[in-house]
Amino acid sequence: MEKNGNTRIGIQQALSHNFAFSGVTGTIKFLSWGDRISKAMLVQV
Repeated sequence: MEKNGNTRIGIQQALSHNFAFSGVTGTIKFLSWGDRISKAMLVQV
């Protein structure tokens, strides 16, 4: 983040290059236009 800055574009650039994170619902990845690659899910709180 320090390299790209904390602006919207900077955050997008930081996350766009081969970003993958292992979360509780599985691996989190994004398409080139910003949408998350995953199945839709409904969470009730």
